[in-house]
Amino acid sequence: MLASFVLVAAISFEARADTMPDDAPVLVGASISFSPKWLIHAQKDQREFMAALMGQNRSVKIETIPQNRLHELIDAEKLDCVLSSTQRPMENTFKAQRRMIFQVELFKYKGIDLNRLPVVRIGLLANMAKPDVPFSGEVDWYPLRSIDQGVNLLANRRLDVIVADGTRVAMTGTNVVVSAELPVLRYSEIALICRDIPPLRDFVQAFDRSVALVKPGT
Repeated sequence: MLASFVLVAAISFEARADTMPDDAPVLVGASISFSPKWLIHAQKDQREFMAALMGQNRSVKIETIPQNRLHELIDAEKLDCVLSSTQRPMENTFKAQRRMIFQVELFKYKGIDLNRLPVVRIGLLANMAKPDVPFSGEVDWYPLRSIDQGVNLLANRRLDVIVADGTRVAMTGTNVVVSAELPVLRYSEIALICRDIPPLRDFVQAFDRSVALVKPGT
């Protein structure tokens, strides 16, 4: 159930065992903080994904970790699972079929006509690849540490556009940053990826059985 979320504040990352007692929790790393505030603004399919994950018989503990450390820690067997993009292959892991879908699009300052700008200043998370954008004029790219930083710069008119998913923007509570109402740039898929040991393989298979598959864009 959603009420059973356990967010771990600080963990000493020690190597995880290849066997797990039945009552041992699954330690999951994620770059997103799945807080109550996130749940309020998340899309229905995103909430269903997390409800299914947290509703498994084995308890789950989620540690919020920078994206660039997730693969390092699971490669070193210091996490049981990660919630991560499916784009990079990881050895000795078992991947769930279920996906959490994020819709990545452009957001602008309310009331601004982007077509009238001689140069469009776009903020993009530093670890994201630059997408194709529908602007015929000059484009300047600015690396962001976080979506919160991007929203703040956009609200103060220091950027013209940011690349983000709507859930993260809505969490900031801003009323001056709105969708640019342009085509979606991409659908980003997040999967549950676990170390390939029997208890975690069983955990992933139980997770997949508990929910219907979700396709991008639905």
